[in-house]
Amino acid sequence: MKIKEPQKVCQIKITLNYISPAIWRRIWVSEKTTLFELHEIIQIIFGWQDYHLHEFTINDIRYGDLESDEYEEMDLQDEMNYTLKKLRLNEGSHFSYRYDFGDSWDHAILIEKIMPVEKGVSYPQCIKGKRARPPEDVGGVGGYADFLEAIHDPLHEEHDCYLAWVGGAFDPEAFNLKEVNQRLYQYAYQDWPRDLVAPYNAWISPARLLDQTQWEESLTESDKATLQAFPLVKDVVAFLTYLIENKVRGTQSAGNLTRKAVEGIAARFVKSPELDTRIEDMVFHYRNENDIVEIYFVHVLAQGAGLISGGRGLRWQVTPAGEAFLSSSVLHQFLILFEAWWFRINWLITCSNNVFGTYLPESLSKTVLKLLRDLQTGSKVEFEPFVNLLIEKVGWTWSTNEPDHIRKVVYWGIEETVINPLANFGVLLPQYEKEPGFLLPHDKLSTFYVTEFGRDLLEFLTLNTK
Repeated sequence: MKIKEPQKVCQIKITLNYISPAIWRRIWVSEKTTLFELHEIIQIIFGWQDYHLHEFTINDIRYGDLESDEYEEMDLQDEMNYTLKKLRLNEGSHFSYRYDFGDSWDHAILIEKIMPVEKGVSYPQCIKGKRARPPEDVGGVGGYADFLEAIHDPLHEEHDCYLAWVGGAFDPEAFNLKEVNQRLYQYAYQDWPRDLVAPYNAWISPARLLDQTQWEESLTESDKATLQAFPLVKDVVAFLTYLIENKVRGTQSAGNLTRKAVEGIAARFVKSPELDTRIEDMVFHYRNENDIVEIYFVHVLAQGAGLISGGRGLRWQVTPAGEAFLSSSVLHQFLILFEAWWFRINWLITCSNNVFGTYLPESLSKTVLKLLRDLQTGSKVEFEPFVNLLIEKVGWTWSTNEPDHIRKVVYWGIEETVINPLANFGVLLPQYEKEPGFLLPHDKLSTFYVTEFGRDLLEFLTLNTK
């Protein structure tokens, strides 16, 4: 964000509608703030994760991200083109901001004051606020009320499920003004690549390359046959080819692929992923590419391997390295992707909860490698005991009487960061069983085993990481 020297400053109060006691924030922003920038500021001060669509409504005119209205059904004005000054808002003016068209989090926005700039004060700034915003995807105002009732009643039938879902604890009264302003300062003055809205570059660490010639020489004929039919490599090729053949610009809010691109890419995958979820008579449409795990993972790999470049409001394009990738053999293509995952990308990017914080221990990948190499190829391994052993070897603390909901969150986190990606690379073959859920039965990872190809890849990785 480039700082615009303001002539005047607006004092704005933003209140989440229909919730009592009220959840609100009071901020100072430049009159030159665009509606798009105000959207980003609202996301920061409330702690929303910017996963969903949004729009402003001012005097019955709707403003938003035109990238989210590809089919021109929403009749939106471009939020990038309108500043608070251009809208001619006065003291007492009020308008609305909706985030997440499913849960419908409606925010009432009131211009309380228009003041001269004060020297020595940074803008934007949050000057006051009360209470935590509801969890994402809790089900709107009604779902939030049910959620609070359940987590505050240990005897409630959904108490443990909700706590596990939210990550173990939730304090509805929590609000940290200092932390909010630190995030605002980073956003405004340091061009901070927020991992919530631009995850790819934020998760890439310095490269460490594996020797491609040695890799090819280490492969058995069976391994080569496996790689020739490998779905992940074909999906990445399909992804890159789509970007070459189509102009795909990252959304202004998150840098995500547009819905048109998501649907076009999904149709080209070896196994086209489901874009919608049906529960009985209800159909839930995906919100953005993060909801389509297969596409999101391929996007992360391509960015981590340096095959593409792009971001918020920028066109996603195939780089020279990506062009070289397309002309490489399948054997080398696989190694490029695996090397990017193992060495360049923080595995937490695939984790849907924050149980592990911001970074995993440096010893985790080495510990995973050692534990998997100690397993007998093709022998079933119980998942939960494996996680318990992994926790012990990494040096995490794990109490013998740890609550079940905490254990479930940790198991889920390891499944997402370790098991699922390695299954995508053909190293592991996971096996599932049906488990009852508070909404519907779901697949629970019960066992897995190391494949023959996985064994050879792990041996090669061990020789190259000493």
